[in-house]
Amino acid sequence: MSIWFKNTTLADIEAIHQRAPNLAQHLGIEWIELGDDFLRGRMAITPQLHQPWGLLHGGASVVLAESVGSTAACLTVDTSRLACVGVDISTSHLRGRSQGNIIATASPVRLGRQLQVWQVLGHDDDGVLINTTRLTMAVRSGQPR
Repeated sequence: MSIWFKNTTLADIEAIHQRAPNLAQHLGIEWIELGDDFLRGRMAITPQLHQPWGLLHGGASVVLAESVGSTAACLTVDTSRLACVGVDISTSHLRGRSQGNIIATASPVRLGRQLQVWQVLGHDDDGVLINTTRLTMAVRSGQPR
């Protein structure tokens, strides 16, 4: 059974992110898979996303996790009357990478009426776990400002 509020496709998600310039777009995040209870996005690890020592900057992987997790959260509610906004994020960086892709998969831990908790796992192209993120989203009336 699907957790999504309405029947959504990857093309719909891409269209949402094309409405106005945004950070996910700037970093080249691609939307690659939508399952019944998960959303998956991918980001290329380029030198522009490295920290000075040549590895993927932790902040860039956090942006990927929040982008995928918050997009997933918004897909579970009626966005004509509700908004999901991030209230807490915590990421553990387990391995460094200097090239390839990081693939983030967001899955719900709890989908409450006022709070949602999401787990976002980041893997490399070989399926090796790179980081884990826990994202808490508030569900509010109206649209985000």
